[in-house]
Amino acid sequence: MTANVIGPNKPIWFFTSSDNELASKVNQHHRAIATFTARDHKLFATIHGALSLETDRTIGMAMWKSGAEGDAGEPRIHEVGGAGEIVESERLDDGRYNIVLEGRFRYRVLDEAPAAPYRIARVAEIPARPLEDAQRDRVVAAAAESFAPLARAIGLPPLPSETLPPERLASEIALRLRYAPIELQAFLETDSLAERFETLMTRIREWTARMELLAPFRGSGEIDPRMN
Repeated sequence: MTANVIGPNKPIWFFTSSDNELASKVNQHHRAIATFTARDHKLFATIHGALSLETDRTIGMAMWKSGAEGDAGEPRIHEVGGAGEIVESERLDDGRYNIVLEGRFRYRVLDEAPAAPYRIARVAEIPARPLEDAQRDRVVAAAAESFAPLARAIGLPPLPSETLPPERLASEIALRLRYAPIELQAFLETDSLAERFETLMTRIREWTARMELLAPFRGSGEIDPRMN
């Protein structure tokens, strides 16, 4: 386990799995003492505190900025990201994991701790600007009803069957409309739900019109609206 610290007088975080021996023995709060010895033996330290188990499965996702691949150290990320709860996980043979996240909220990065080994940041949640009551039902219904026939026609995954809140619905549709990563980042940074839905409806209308225009000239199965 590697210690992660954000700023002075802050908790020290240790990330591990639930089957770790130390984690399995922690129940509620326990007094703890940790000792540190530098490799050259020029520094010795002792840390006293309380050890507690945190099982929050929420993690943050952020996109690298353009050109960040060449950065020295950790690549630069966009300040606005999305937090999601891990709802499924699969451990691979090499020790890595496949994970499935369910979105929870948008956030803005305030500051970061040095990665050791995970990137840890202090963030602030960004609330969306909601739809006005008078337009909410109309906008939500129009988006869902316009997306459904398009999805059937070109084989996009259907929307979840349950009733979704407007912000979740907008995100679900956006993920299915094959936006480029930078377009999804711009969508994520849009505070107004009305503007997000208008962005979605513009693409749905464009794709639907393109399919209808080109349908007589296409063979069977050639229905991708991104292609002429």
